[in-house]
Amino acid sequence: MGGVADLLFRDDSAGTLTLAAGNADGTIAGPADWRAFGTGFTAAAYPRILSAGDANGDGVADLYAATGHGTLKFFAGRTGGGFAPAKAAHGALDWTTVVSAG
Repeated sequence: MGGVADLLFRDDSAGTLTLAAGNADGTIAGPADWRAFGTGFTAAAYPRILSAGDANGDGVADLYAATGHGTLKFFAGRTGGGFAPAKAAHGALDWTTVVSAG
C-alpha cells in the first residue's frame, strides 16, 4: 500500500485471498500482519486470477479472473478491502488457454 507493491495470494480450495502488505525495503509483512482480503475465489471457480493494478482509475487495485469456461470477470477493489461483485469483462483471448511462457 502507499506506492509499495503488495502480495495477494489465495488458498485454492477455500477461495480466500490474503494480502501481505509490501514494505519500503522490498520485503513483505510477516504472517501475523497478513489479512483476508477476499473470498469465493476457489481454483475450481476461477482457475486464473490476475491484477494489473488499478484498472478502473479509482486508486484501488482490481482483479480480473477467468472462469473454468473462459469467461472473463472484473472485480473492482474496494477502498476498505475486498472486492465488489463480478462484472462482465471481455478481451480478444481464449482465457482458458492462457498459461505461463516458461
